Amino acid sequence: MEIINRLRSLAKIVLTRLELHGQLVGVEWAEERQRLQQLMALSLLGFIFLICAFLFIGFLAIASTWDSHYRMHTIVAMLVFYMLGLAVCVYRFACLAARSSATFAATREEVAADLALLRSQL
Repeated sequence: MEIINRLRSLAKIVLTRLELHGQLVGVEWAEERQRLQQLMALSLLGFIFLICAFLFIGFLAIASTWDSHYRMHTIVAMLVFYMLGLAVCVYRFACLAARSSATFAATREEVAADLALLRSQL
C-alpha cells in the first residue's frame, strides 16, 4: 500500500514538473522566435546596405571621371554611410547568432535537476 502511495505522490510531482517544463519551453520558444525574427530582419537590412554600397561604388567609379569637386565628396560620404550601416548589421547579426548556444538552457537545466531529484527519491 505504501508503494502505491509513493507512486501516486511521485506521479503528482512528475506531472507538476512536466507542466512547469511545458510552460518554460513555451517562454523560451517565444524568445528564440523573436531572436530569429531579428536575425532575419538584420540580414535583410544588411543585404540592402550591401546592395547600396555596391551601387555607390559603381557611381564613384563613374563620377571619378567627371569634373566636379563636390560630387566626389558626396558619393564617398554616401558610400561610407552605407558601409557603416552594413558593419553595424553584421556586428548585431554576429551578436544574435552567438546567443544561439543559450537556447533552451534553462529548460535543460531544470530537466537535469528534476531527473536528479527523481533519482534521489527512488
